[in-house]
Amino acid sequence: MSDPLKVFLCHASEDSLTVRDLYQKLAILGINVWFDEEKLLPGMEWEIEIPKAVKNTDVVIVCLSKSSSTKEGYIQKEIKLALDTADEKPEGTLFIIPIRLEECNVPTRLSKWQWMDLFLKDSFQKLILSLKTKVETLERTSLTEIHPGSIPGQQTWGNIEFVPVKAGSFLMGSKNNHPFANDCEKPQHTISIPYDFFISRYPITNTQYHQFAIENQINKNVQNNWKTMLEYPVTQVSWHDAMKFCEWLNYRYVKELPENMYFCLPTELEWEKAARGTFGNEWPWGNKWEVGFCNSNESGNTTTPVKYYSPNGDSPYGATDMAGNVWEWTLSLWGISQDKNDFAYPYDPADGREDTKAGFNFIRVLRGGSFQDTSQNVRCASRRGGFPLMSWPSSGFRIVCVNTSR
Repeated sequence: MSDPLKVFLCHASEDSLTVRDLYQKLAILGINVWFDEEKLLPGMEWEIEIPKAVKNTDVVIVCLSKSSSTKEGYIQKEIKLALDTADEKPEGTLFIIPIRLEECNVPTRLSKWQWMDLFLKDSFQKLILSLKTKVETLERTSLTEIHPGSIPGQQTWGNIEFVPVKAGSFLMGSKNNHPFANDCEKPQHTISIPYDFFISRYPITNTQYHQFAIENQINKNVQNNWKTMLEYPVTQVSWHDAMKFCEWLNYRYVKELPENMYFCLPTELEWEKAARGTFGNEWPWGNKWEVGFCNSNESGNTTTPVKYYSPNGDSPYGATDMAGNVWEWTLSLWGISQDKNDFAYPYDPADGREDTKAGFNFIRVLRGGSFQDTSQNVRCASRRGGFPLMSWPSSGFRIVCVNTSR
């Protein structure tokens, strides 16, 4: 059988934002995660549903923080329930995994198990390795469901890796009272994408762009970069050339593509959902700024290889470098003037902002920030405009693979 691994997340309500990030990362790996904000529906009796979920799970992850370790209330009942269930398991069974969300004391009754610190570098990968150990003991669970470095549903077309993003609603933009948000990001709103799509896991690299640049006599800077910076993001690419690259890919790799699918630049809608997930993460990895999770001006002063900050900086869908490194072109229109974005929020895909035939006097939107930008400007909601025939050392692009009925 190939039933996915079942994981129960035990946490205090104060830690829900951090635990939500963990939920998204586990869910994208094909793990069946019990997270109260997702599984407890209106009208359900939580005193019935939670014990039932703990009894039926494969692993309980107990999320610890300064507040949860000493807090009275239902989290202590959940921990006791997990401990009682663990006592019913054969000796040596991997069932409870304590994880610290921050520096804090581990309760004595949990200290018999080796805990891990989720806030340290490479910690998520270590958690996945632990869960893989559990997988190996369960005949009904497929080993292909979870393993570090791989994403269920990942595809490769045209020598480019793509990760899947499911249809559905998500939080776009920033709240009106957000201390770092520009007016062009407001208001925050819920919007839905009615179709599944794929987005390139990394920005397009010099290697991937090289043959196109030669065949189409694109500027020599791109070709020179290819010789020494193979896995770095291609830069100094205009919106116009990025669109031509997609056309070239569609022609060259038409036999590889699934029926009715094609390559294109992402709309802002597609880009932002792929970057921040369903719940509106501030940065791809979550809501807390982490130095060393992306290439911003706090980490370096030039571009870095596209895989350098993976997996710590990955989005909930497994896309890398969606914060920092290079600004990324989108399909969407900004307006005529950089000082005013004529296509404001709430985002309306039917108002003409996704018109690919608009003249070159119209400014297009770039997303994600670059190695030159602060943590404020590499947030998932941050936006800027650029003229489509211009290019910069800090701008590049990634692409999507979508259905022709998009």
